[in-house]
Formats: sequence, C-alpha cells, structure tokens
Amino acid sequence: MNRDMPKGLLLDQTYEPGPGHLYIPPLPRALADLIAQVQAAFVNKVVSFSFADFTNCFEYSVFEMIDGAAMRVTASSSQFHLREISEHKTIETFKRFIARTRPLAINHEKNLSAQMMRQSLYNIAHSLPPMVEFLHIPSDERLHAAMKRLAPKGVRYAVGIPIIIERKPVGVLWGIHRKTFTGDERRDVRAQMISLSRAIDFIVSEEFIEHEDAYSTRRKIEKHDTTANLESLVYTQMAGQEKPIKSMVLYSNRYSEKYRQDTNYIVPTVNGCNISIKRYLPEHTNGQDRILLMLPGFFCNRSIMDRLAREMSLEHGYAVFTLDIRGRSKETLPNKIFNNYHWSVDNYVWEDFPAALQWLKATHPGKKVVVYGHSMGGLIPLFYSAAYDKYGKKRSGSLAIKPESIIDGIVTITSPVYVRIAAESTWFNMFRSSAKFLTGNALAEPIMRLVNFTLTSALGGIDLNKFFTFLNNISMSIRTFSFDVTYRLPTVKDFIGYEQITPPEWYFMMEDVFCEESMLVISQFIRSLIDGDSFTSVDREINYTLACNDLEIPHFTVVGTSDEIAPPETVRQGHLAGKSPKNRIAEYKQGHLGIITHPETVRQIALATDEWIRQLPANYIS
Repeated sequence: MNRDMPKGLLLDQTYEPGPGHLYIPPLPRALADLIAQVQAAFVNKVVSFSFADFTNCFEYSVFEMIDGAAMRVTASSSQFHLREISEHKTIETFKRFIARTRPLAINHEKNLSAQMMRQSLYNIAHSLPPMVEFLHIPSDERLHAAMKRLAPKGVRYAVGIPIIIERKPVGVLWGIHRKTFTGDERRDVRAQMISLSRAIDFIVSEEFIEHEDAYSTRRKIEKHDTTANLESLVYTQMAGQEKPIKSMVLYSNRYSEKYRQDTNYIVPTVNGCNISIKRYLPEHTNGQDRILLMLPGFFCNRSIMDRLAREMSLEHGYAVFTLDIRGRSKETLPNKIFNNYHWSVDNYVWEDFPAALQWLKATHPGKKVVVYGHSMGGLIPLFYSAAYDKYGKKRSGSLAIKPESIIDGIVTITSPVYVRIAAESTWFNMFRSSAKFLTGNALAEPIMRLVNFTLTSALGGIDLNKFFTFLNNISMSIRTFSFDVTYRLPTVKDFIGYEQITPPEWYFMMEDVFCEESMLVISQFIRSLIDGDSFTSVDREINYTLACNDLEIPHFTVVGTSDEIAPPETVRQGHLAGKSPKNRIAEYKQGHLGIITHPETVRQIALATDEWIRQLPANYIS
C-alpha cells in the first residue's frame, strides 16, 4: 500500500523543525507588486556601500525575487551606471543582463538562495539576524552553474542576504566585488547588509500601513544609513503635533556611539506654512550648553546636511537639528491653491528661521544655538542677525526673537553675501548692465515688477530635481557651444563642484537633494546677480549685504576655493563684513556641493568648527 509514496521520504524526528524543512511560500500578489516597484532601491543602495575609508564595497548588485515556485533575477545595478540612472538615461546593460537570467526552482538542490532564505527564517524565529553568505563564485560548489555564468568577467566574490518582510521571504540581495575582503572589511560589509535588510523590512511593512507611494518608499530605503543598526523604534507624541514623531535609537558602527534620531517635528510659521525639524541626539554629549541648527541651501533639502550633522553629533557630542524650510518636503510644501508658492528669501529670514529659533528656545530652555548654513542656508541666519535691530521686530511679528538672546555663533559654508557666478564675458556684462539700468529706472521698475509677478503667478514653483536633470542632460552641448563663442556658462556639474564624486554619490545627490523652489526666491537671486554687489529684500527696503557690516555675532566663514557658483571673493566678503573679533575663516579645495559632501572635507570642517565653538565666550557682546 506504500508503493506510491515518494522515495526518500523521512519524517523529521527532531523536537524543533530545522532550517532544511522550512517552507518558502509564494509571494502574496500585493507584496510582490510593491517589491517590483521598489526593488531598484535595494540594488542601488548596495552599490553605494563604502568602507570606513569611503572606498566602495561593491561594483555590482543583483536581487533575486521569488516568482511562484521559482526564483529569478529581477533587478540589477552597477556602481558605474548609477550616474546615468540619475540622469534618467536608459541602461540597456541591465536589461540585457536580466534577459540572460533564467528562473531556478526554489526546491532545486543547487538553489543556494533558497537555502539561505530557510536559514534566515530559522534565525529570525530565534531572534537572530538573517544570515549573510560570502561566496567565491568560481569555486563554490553550492552555487548553480547558471548563476556562476552571470557573474561579470573578472568578478569573483559575492555577498548575499535574504530579504524577509514581516517574516515572509521575498528574495535574496547580492553585492558583487572583484577582490576578496579582509577580516575588517567582512565585518563591515556584514553589518551593512544586516542594517539594510532590517531597514527594508521596516520601511516596506510601514508602506502597507500608511499607503504611501512607491517613490517615497524607494527614497526612504536609499536614504537609510547602513553604517548604523536600528535598536528600537517607537512613535512619540508632543504637544502641538498632529502626527506622531518617529523616534529611532540606533548604534553607529562607524562612530561606536548610540544615538537617537527623531523625525519630523512640524512647526507652523505663518499663513498656513510649516517647517520641519529632525534631531540627532548622541548618547554621550560633550557637556556644553550649546546645540546646533543646520540649514540647507538654495533648492536643497536637509539631507544635504546629514553627513555633517552625524559628524558633529556622533564624533563631537552635540545635539544637532536639521531644518527643512518651506517647500523642502511634503510636510513643508505650502498649499498651491491658496498661496501659489508666493514666498521669498524674506519669508525664510523673517518667518521660517525665527520659528525654528522659538521652537528650540521652548524645547531647550537655557541652551544657546550655533547655526550652520550651507549656501543660502548660511545667508538666512546672517541676514536675520545683521538686520534684526533695524527691520526684524516689525517683520517677524510674533515670531520676533532677538538673535543675541539665543545665537552664540554662525557657521556659513560657501555662502555669498551677494551673487556672482563664474560666467563673466563681454556679452554677459552687457546684459547685466542693461538689466541693471532697467531695474534702477523709476519708469521701468513697475514694468519689471509686473513681469516678476506674472512669472511667479504663472509658474509658482519649479521642481528643481527635474529642472537640473534637464540642465545636466544638455550640459555637454552647452560646453561645446561655450567653447565656440568664448564664454562659459556654469552647469550642474559646476554646481556640484566635487572632483572626487563617485557615481553612487552623484545618483543620490541628483535624486534626493534637489527639491521645489519658489520663483520669487529665484528672481531675488537673479536680481542680485544683475545688481552685482548686493542682495536685497523683494521690496528693496533692506540691503542685506550692507546690513552684514553691522553683524556682531561671531561668524565662522567656510570658503570653497574651487566654487564657481559662490566664487571665493563673494564668500570672503561676508567674513570681512562682521565686527566680532572672534570671526574666523577657513578654505578648502572643493566646489559648491562637494564641500558639504566630500567625507574628508566634512571631517575637517567639523574639527575646525568644534574647536571654534569651544572657544566662544559665554557673553560675546562688548
């Protein structure tokens, strides 16, 4: 009667089922659909991994996804092609690679990925991390021959980790490298792989609850810091906050420091606008009564400050807050129906910035603030502090807060006190002279204001992610044209100004930094460029550049000597204008964004500014 029983059938006699007997179910349709939309973030993140010396861990990455009763490669990325991806170019290499792959049955004896998923399910059931497998591709007998043939020529080593979401196996994520890893490198890679797998589990699970779009999910995955391990996550509440705050406790492997990260504190300003604040709080603080507030620049969100924020918090022991002013995120983007994006730099200076100061004063009584700002983010505290006595009280209204009562110092990084770009030529100077004559002509000024109003009403804001992607796509033709006519226009490559930039860094910068900006803000910068030596309020009542001559708060000026967007002379002028004997200046051979993203430069800026902050007196007003 047992003739039809399968051969080799043995009942597991152990008290507890072992990994080899665990069942891998097909993916639920809803989960499979979501993974298909966000899996590119998995492989893009893996090829962005770097060691402590900031060299890259992997050249390639692939993701194998469960497909019914089999597994197949569904996503691939290369460190070398991430720059092209950021420029929205079609990468045929990936399509051809995936087309060469074939499904492999989950129950196939050579399906190493399935074996890894079973072991990881077992580990998770016993409160252990998923397994991380290191392979030497040519010699590993557990690997199916078809998978070995997929490895690019000369690539011999692979590191894989199963992706498990809410205890459901989804697939296996691989990083592929040409060289073997040292012992320290293996530990580093293993920690980053586990950190990313846990982040994917949490972020994708949260997607089902919050029903956010796939783009937002991809961005969250790609922004995750894989050098830190998530130890706990809770949602906290705070008076005045409609939504709970996401509070995470993480352990940084790079800094050997535990820290708390809170996002997003939403703070109202005026006319229905909001700002958003993120906090880094290290377990061990430096004992100072100072906290740091960091502001991003023109069309950048606070992500651009993350590297410096972690350095100042985890290495130097400060509580650090990064700020998204209006328009920088979905939480701060004003309602277009009601105000049509009509905000200016003046709104940043007299409404958003003092709202942040008031919030810090209320939540951290007795603490003084040192403000860091990159580019326009440095101008905001400069202009507020310098012009407050003459203009601030009436413009800030209920948000008015005397700068000296809370600000101990200001650090500006490539922040020009007037606008001048590296585009000097006879043609450009003729244009600027003509425009300057028109804007200064009493009869022409109303016409210019009407044009400005028409542009801001019609366009409102610009999605600068798309705008600068477009600029970058045409930049090579601009370069060719500029050589022909003997003048040169700065492009997005000049804006980044980071000679050492890697393709992954380019990708994340293009995808994550650029945000929306008001046309009125853009028009103020254009007008300053035309004026040539000053930056003024929209109504021209305030010459912010001249006001900086009266600044008494200590000011640390950081100059990028290769900066073509904020040339060194326009930044040094801010240092020369202040009155404090504690003013200091430092220069680094970097461009506009490179200075705030190049790891070694950021480390040097952090060291220099920490030393400067510690030397600031408790009362600097003479």
